[in-house]
Amino acid sequence: MNQQAEENKEKWVSPGHVLDLRGGISPFTLLKVSNTFRQMQTGEILEVLWSNPETSSQIRKVLPRDSWEEVKMEAVREKGAWFTIQLRKTAIKGGTND
Repeated sequence: MNQQAEENKEKWVSPGHVLDLRGGISPFTLLKVSNTFRQMQTGEILEVLWSNPETSSQIRKVLPRDSWEEVKMEAVREKGAWFTIQLRKTAIKGGTND
């Protein structure tokens, strides 16, 4: 395993919230992500699993800018291709976390 892969492996943390959206319909999956994220506390981790390659950019668009940081993102190639991302909720500068 190369050094970058080792560093990424170390970044995985145990998430407080997991959404398995593989095979879901995009508008509904994004609503689930948004609602779950809104209920989270600052510092909590959300892990999202999905199968549509476009979902990653859509997730980034529905969440408030500057309210999250990416912990890790990975494409998984077992039992069909799918993706996973971990996001940590951060404090919104100059605002509150609803």
